[in-house]
Amino acid sequence: MQLRVPPTAGAGVPIGEIILILSLLSLHYGKVLGKLSATVVLWPFLIWWLFGLGHALLDTRAYGFWALRDATHVIESLFLIVGFAFATRLSALQQFFRWLPLLLIIGVIYALTYPISKYLTPFSPKVLAGAGYQISLLFNYVNAPIILITAAISLLLFSRSYVEQQRNLLIAVLLLGFTIFLFQARTIYLQLIALIGLFAIYRRDVFGKSLIGILFLVMFLMALPLLDLQIKGRLGQTLSFEFLLNHFLAIGGIATPGLEGSAKGVSQRLDWWKSIYEQLTAGFIPLLTGLGYGIPLTDFHVRPGVIVREPHNSYISIVGRLGLIGLFAWVWMHAMLLIVWQRCYKLCQTLHWRDGQNYLLILMSFFVLIWVLCLGEDGLEKPYNAIPYYFFWGIVLGLYYQLHTNLCGRTWELSTEQTRQMTQLLDKVIKADFSVKVEICKE
Repeated sequence: MQLRVPPTAGAGVPIGEIILILSLLSLHYGKVLGKLSATVVLWPFLIWWLFGLGHALLDTRAYGFWALRDATHVIESLFLIVGFAFATRLSALQQFFRWLPLLLIIGVIYALTYPISKYLTPFSPKVLAGAGYQISLLFNYVNAPIILITAAISLLLFSRSYVEQQRNLLIAVLLLGFTIFLFQARTIYLQLIALIGLFAIYRRDVFGKSLIGILFLVMFLMALPLLDLQIKGRLGQTLSFEFLLNHFLAIGGIATPGLEGSAKGVSQRLDWWKSIYEQLTAGFIPLLTGLGYGIPLTDFHVRPGVIVREPHNSYISIVGRLGLIGLFAWVWMHAMLLIVWQRCYKLCQTLHWRDGQNYLLILMSFFVLIWVLCLGEDGLEKPYNAIPYYFFWGIVLGLYYQLHTNLCGRTWELSTEQTRQMTQLLDKVIKADFSVKVEICKE
C-alpha cells in the first residue's frame, strides 16, 4: 500500500495496483470471462465494476489523485479476475495450495516478533505516505491477528493422527492466546465468535476443539494471579479476566477505568455514520449514487493535515461512496460468491475429498475474519486486506470451475469402488501432478 511509483507524497501508483495492471494486461479476456460466466452469474460483478470504476473516473475531474485513492476497494476487487484466471490453470492451483501453508508459517513467525517490535522498528526502512508523513514499512502488525487466527484454524483442520491432533491443538491454542492477550483488539473477540459459529455448521470436530481451546485460555487467565504473572499487551494494561470482560463490553460503548478511549471510539464512529446517513438522505440522487470518491467521509484529523478518510466501517463506506446502487451490487455479488462456495464444498463432500473441504474452510475463515473486521474498521479499503480477499475468492471460483468442468459430469456414473479410488486419487491431486491426475480422473 505504501510503496508507490514514484515514491513521493500525493500522486503515485502503489505496487499492488502495478501488479494488478500487469496481470490484467496479460489475460485473454475471451477465454477468462467465458469460463467465469460458466461458473458464476456475472451481472452483479459487471454492475459493481462498471458503476464503481466509472464513478471514480468521473470524480477524478474534481478531486484528482484522491478520487482514485479512495476507490482502491473497487479497483482491487478486480483481483478476483486475476485469482480466477490463476486458478483455471491446474498447475497454478496446485502451486497455490502448496504455498499457502508456507506463507502462513512466514506470517506467523513475523507476527510473533510483536513483543519486541520497539527494538525492530528502528531497523525498518521508512517511506513517505500518500498524506505526506513518514512511516515504517515493516513491523506495523496491522493484519497480524488475521494471519495468526487463519494459521490456528489451518492447524485444527489438517490434523489426522491422534498425536498430530493434540500437537496442533496445543499450537493453535498458543497462537490464539498470543493473538487475544497481546494484540488486545475488540474485533478479535467478534471474529472468534463468528468462526465458532461457522464451524458449528460445517465442522463439528473443529467446533469442539475450539471450545476446548477457549476453556484452556480461560483456565490460564484464572491461574495468572496464582502464578504471579503479569502480562501487558497493546493497551498497556495487565492481562486479567476482568480486563478482557471490560474490553469486550467496550464494544457496546460501556466505559470502565483504563478503557475510556476504547468506549469513546464507539460513539465517535456512530457520529461519523450518522453524518454520512444525513448527507445521503439529503436528496434522492446522493442516496442512489452515493457521495462519490475524493472527499473524506469524516472530519476527524489524527494530526494537522492528516484526516481520517473512511468511517471505520467498510459497509458504510460502500453505501457512502456508491449509494444504494453500489451496496446492492456488492451484496448481490457476494450472494453469488457464497452460492458457488457452497456448491464447491458440497461437491468436495460428494467426492469425499477432505483436503478440498479443508482448503475451502480455510479460505472461508479468512473471508469471515475480513467481514467482521469491516464492522468496525476500514477493512476492505486497505489493500493488504482487499487484495488477498478478492484473489482468494477468485481461487474459490477457479477451484469450482475445475471440479465441475473436469469431474462433475462423470462423477455421478461411478460405482462405489470407483468413487473410493477417485477419492484416494483426489487426496493426491494437490500433492502430485495436478493436470495428469485430473486427466486420469476424466478417463
